[in-house]
Amino acid sequence: ISFSSSGLTGTNSSSFNIPAPINSILGGAKVSGGKFGFNFTNATGLNYSVLATNNLLAPVATWPVIGHPTESPSGSGHYQFTDQTPATNSDLFYYLRQP
Repeated sequence: ISFSSSGLTGTNSSSFNIPAPINSILGGAKVSGGKFGFNFTNATGLNYSVLATNNLLAPVATWPVIGHPTESPSGSGHYQFTDQTPATNSDLFYYLRQP
């Protein structure tokens, strides 16, 4: 990237790479023992947050974090999450965020 401005000396940035986005492959969504859970695969060693709300119109920035998926086994790229709150008949919407 070249930077320039009137009255200042121009400069160029050093080269850099913009990594491709990492997409999760979601699967295995289920309700077991009255609790909702899901699993997915992705690159190893990543950190995620799971947010949830019953108000789909609320901005995602206001959704509370309800937990974090775990990679199991470690280094496998296989992640799993179970909402520890028992499932109810009310709608609940989930959002997986990384980081």
